[in-house]
Parts: sequence; C-alpha cells; structure tokens
Amino acid sequence: MLRSVPEGPFVLNVYKPSGVTSAHVVNRFKHMLPKKTKIGHFGTLDPFASGVLLLGIGGASKINDFVHKYLPKTYLALGRFGSQTDTGDYTGCVIREKRSSFSIESLKELKDINDNLKTKFLGNYYQTPPSFSAVKYKGKALYKWAREGAIIKKDPVLREIYKLEVLPAKAPYFLFRVQVSSGTYIRTLFEDIADCLGEVGTLAALTRESIGKISIKDALNEKGWLPKGERFRTTLDWSPHCLLRMDEILPFKKAILSPPNDLGYINGKQICRNRVASWAKESFDQGKIVEPIWITNQEGKLLGLSREEKGFFSPYFNLPTKSHF
Repeated sequence: MLRSVPEGPFVLNVYKPSGVTSAHVVNRFKHMLPKKTKIGHFGTLDPFASGVLLLGIGGASKINDFVHKYLPKTYLALGRFGSQTDTGDYTGCVIREKRSSFSIESLKELKDINDNLKTKFLGNYYQTPPSFSAVKYKGKALYKWAREGAIIKKDPVLREIYKLEVLPAKAPYFLFRVQVSSGTYIRTLFEDIADCLGEVGTLAALTRESIGKISIKDALNEKGWLPKGERFRTTLDWSPHCLLRMDEILPFKKAILSPPNDLGYINGKQICRNRVASWAKESFDQGKIVEPIWITNQEGKLLGLSREEKGFFSPYFNLPTKSHF
C-alpha cells in the first residue's frame, strides 16, 4: 500500500533483526534522510534480540521520555536452563553451570508455575541493572566498564511487571511472554525467574513484540528498507501502520485551537484552556490521562505537547510549522 510521508516529525516502526545493533539500524535510515535530519530510537534492543524498534525522525525523538513513561513493552522470551553467562544471554561467557531438573509435564504443572511466578513477580519489581548494559556509571556505559574488566554493581531500580505468562516448551527451554515497564531487562528477569525455580539460566532468544499498541506485525522488515544510498521519497510503498505521527504513538487528549490562538501558541504565547475551540472526539475516550495534552490547529496539524497549569497550556515542546520532507 502506498503511504505518504507524514508532514513534520514522524515515527517509523522498524523490525530489528537479531545480529545487528540498534545503532546500526538508526545509521542505516539516517543515510536515507536529508542532511542534518534528526533521528534516534526509543529504547535499545540488544544485538541478539529482534523486534519492534521505534525510530523518531525529524524531531520526533522529543517524545522519547513520554514513550518510556507511558507505554509498556511486551516481549516473547526463550530461556535455557543449565548455565548462566556474564551477559545474561547466549552471547556471553559461561560463569555458572548447574544441571537442570526442570520440566513441565502437564497442563496442571504449567498452571501451577504460572500462578507461582505471577504471585512473585507481578506488580512492583526491583531489578539490578546487568553489568553488560547501556546504564551509565560516571558517564560511561556499564558494558564498556565490563569489557575493560571492571564489573560495576548498581543499586536495584523499581520496575513494574504488568503481565507474565509461561508457555509450553520442551526442557531445558523455558518460554514466556511478559509485559513490563520501560527499562526492564528481560535477561535479568529470566535469571531471577530461574533462581525462583531453583535453576540457573540464560536467554537463548528475545523478541520485542510491541511498544504500547505499536505491534511487530506492522513493523517494516528488512526486505522493505530502501536500498543503501537511496533517499526518502514523498511516497513510499510501505504499510500505513509502520509510518506514524507522534499522536498515533501517544494517544493523549487533543485540544484544537483556532486562529489566532494557534499562531499565538506556536509563538510561545500562554493560551488559556478556555480558548480551546474544541476537543478531538478521541480525547473523551481516553479519560484516565489528564495530561500531557496534544495541541493541534483546525487542520489537524500537531503544534506541540503541553500540560495544563492554572488554566493555561504550558508546553513541554512545540513543533516546527514547516515539514522537512
């Protein structure tokens, strides 16, 4: 299906294959864009992992913190019992081995394991970031310290496990689907699950299936990437679901401003909530999120993202009035 490039900043839902870094994918698309166009991703996927990688293009990276704060991430993970590595996945060096006795022989056993792990892990979950991770210490990523022989231990960080389901798998493998808050390391979660079951283990495969409602089934796979050296065109033979406006990623309430208030907002003028011409219909379907609030003009163009303070819209950021594409 032919899809026009959205006006202004937009987000691209890309399928990252295993075996490449997230930075590699960013650089691959960077060379397709006009010079000086800003591009970045919304959360690293480890090189061994695959799945949804969201790219913010043309200034869309401004919503990065909001994606992390509001959108859960869903993963399908395959672990293997019997050994533990320094990285928490199969690419690392084995640091501990233990003969595994774990197996699931019946649906009842599967249900009991699910019930047990949900009791222990659902809700608040304190997790120590792995030594091989992008978390920083003294301005340098932990994995860089680890490669230099310095293993840095960070304090546990509060995360949240929203859903956890163990799926049938043949021993010594352990298959599970989990929905978590941003910043949760599934490598470490599986190590904790293994310990809870009296085992040691490491991840054999990991796929990020979704970020919020943005699904892997709509992601642009590698076959659909433009050839190296080819630039973005005004229209692309891509699915309409992989090329998204920022408000499609973050479906917050939406206030519509009419002239001259829309121009005043763009120019930094404080706009009173009472000056809103109307609220988008979907705003009333959200209900739970009071803020942030998308601001648009009557043509539907996004003007910025704001919070409400004492009856006025206070911008988190405003957007350029002209498209770079």
